[in-house]
Amino acid sequence: MKVLTHLLVIVLAFALWGCGSGSKDSKMPDVDEFHSLIEPQLHLLNEAIQDESDDPVLYYKRAKIYYGLGEFQHALNDINQAIQLDNSYDKFYLLLANIYFSLQKNTLALKAAKQAEQLKSNNPELYILLAEIFWSLNDSQSSETYLNKAIAIAPFHSEIFLLKGKVFLGQKDTVQAMSNLRTALEKDKQNLDVHKEFIKVYNHQKKYDSMMYYIVQARKISRSDAFLNYYEGQFLENKGLAVASESAYRAAFELDTTFYPASTKLGFIEYQKNNLEPAYYYFNQAVKYNPESKDANRMAGELAEKLNKGEEAIGFYENLVKLDTGNVAVKQSLQRLYAAYSSKIKRMEEEKVETVATTTRETDVVSPPKPVTTTTTTTTGIQKASPVKKDSVVRPTTPVQKPVVGKDTTGKVVKPKTGVDTVKKDKPVKDTTKVKPRTEGGGIGNITGDTSRMERAPSKSIE
Repeated sequence: MKVLTHLLVIVLAFALWGCGSGSKDSKMPDVDEFHSLIEPQLHLLNEAIQDESDDPVLYYKRAKIYYGLGEFQHALNDINQAIQLDNSYDKFYLLLANIYFSLQKNTLALKAAKQAEQLKSNNPELYILLAEIFWSLNDSQSSETYLNKAIAIAPFHSEIFLLKGKVFLGQKDTVQAMSNLRTALEKDKQNLDVHKEFIKVYNHQKKYDSMMYYIVQARKISRSDAFLNYYEGQFLENKGLAVASESAYRAAFELDTTFYPASTKLGFIEYQKNNLEPAYYYFNQAVKYNPESKDANRMAGELAEKLNKGEEAIGFYENLVKLDTGNVAVKQSLQRLYAAYSSKIKRMEEEKVETVATTTRETDVVSPPKPVTTTTTTTTGIQKASPVKKDSVVRPTTPVQKPVVGKDTTGKVVKPKTGVDTVKKDKPVKDTTKVKPRTEGGGIGNITGDTSRMERAPSKSIE
């Protein structure tokens, strides 16, 4: 009953915040209404692309729609196709950079943005994006350079004040940060990133009601966002609604498995339930997309050790030692695992060597017998041995008779005829064995045929 009461309070809060403003912007769009606006555009673009599959602008327009919907992989496929058809448009590379930046692939985003800059783009959004990319890469000097370029072109752009707010937050100057964020929101009330910065600030300050206000406002802009689901979970958890908060965290993870705050939170939830395998899965996911997380590496290492995954545990602990060089407990655990699994690995290697040796003995080639020889007798009785050639036909022979020495009636010695005359010659046997021609290069032979039909590798675009 208590849980239902809390849920009713939250629903009422949503309703009050959603209806608190009399402006048109405060009206939350219906999901069906939203899709009814997008689907006709996609339908028309799909038909147009079928008719003109070599028009890069059509792919660019469809990529922009997918990007706005948060379907980044579809957007990436289309913009790469557009660039492959025509790589002379700076706006193509700007969209590509935005997609990569949204996917947290900052190096690729920087590469695409610099390509747009080389095409003489004077778009303030490009300079703002470059400033944000350099800021995320901890290059504050380059970030400030591009921010000043953007200010020179569009001094009142919402994104400029948003980036200034982020810079002041990094400098722990909350007052200046909040002032710039408010200005950014005044310039563009539909700027989702500004709402997200407010949400993070109020969550850090534990002002959960203020945080929830901006979550509700952000929901008017985006109905499906892992970030918003996660912070709804934070709000519900701090209101004591564990079941509802867990559902929100799971919804965030289902929307975006790369959103590591959700996977980390779910890892702790499963660990508290003593569900070790699911907990290990979530922490492993968190490390995959946030390898610098100490908590995720520590928990993944502990769980891997408990699940007898020693080699994986070693990997997590080695990462943790690099992140936290003064952690003595982790170093001790690492040494214990080295000792335990080094002997195991050594034993496995010895067993592998023994297996290979056994297999070799079983498959040893038996030495062939000595060549079979036949003998022919000359008239002098001397025998010569000649080896039998491979694949030759062995002809049958008539036994050679020894010459008989005797005397006739007159006492004269009678010499016998030579063995050649006494041995009956056999007719040669005709060899009918057909020898197949060998191919050049060995038993299998070289590849022949028409190689002109082999497909060429497709040209690469920016990834």
